[in-house]
Amino acid sequence: MTTRHEVILNWSSEDGALIAEVPELPGCVADGGTRQEALANVEVPISEWIETAREMGRSIPEPRAACCCLSEVEMCVLDSTNTVYRPQL
Repeated sequence: MTTRHEVILNWSSEDGALIAEVPELPGCVADGGTRQEALANVEVPISEWIETAREMGRSIPEPRAACCCLSEVEMCVLDSTNTVYRPQL
């Protein structure tokens, strides 16, 4: 599944992993040891969140972020000053 929802990556020293969070889909998070792994792992919770919302007749938030493409996941990258930039991969 390809999503255009914003995915925010943060390093968690406590977990020793990157945490991928989808703020538009509350509770939708995953982790991974690398950026690619965290982004791949978050695809399952995104799919399940959307599937569950549909089954329950709930609305699914429209993507709101200006995003750039990375693999099959659409994401925004913020630097330490919260400036959005497009990563050079």
